[in-house]
Amino acid sequence: MSNSPSSRVNRGIWLGAAVIVGVAVPLLVFGFRVGECIDYAPESAAVSSCRSGPAVGIAGAWVLCVAAALFVTYLLYRALRPPVRR
Repeated sequence: MSNSPSSRVNRGIWLGAAVIVGVAVPLLVFGFRVGECIDYAPESAAVSSCRSGPAVGIAGAWVLCVAAALFVTYLLYRALRPPVRR
């Protein structure tokens, strides 16, 4: 029963979803960045600086990546578990 065409299709769907989520979430989280620059006049003796980071913030990036990793783990479990016999 584990080699039936429907179980192979289901396994492929779960594996495909795991790959898509595992690739798309980090790309989206770290692909959109925001930044700011602070420029000071030379007379103030302060240093101009710039910083950038993920659009959702560092904490948001961590939360989304951990959630995606947990979801990928679930999807892989669904794809690789033995079939249920009914």
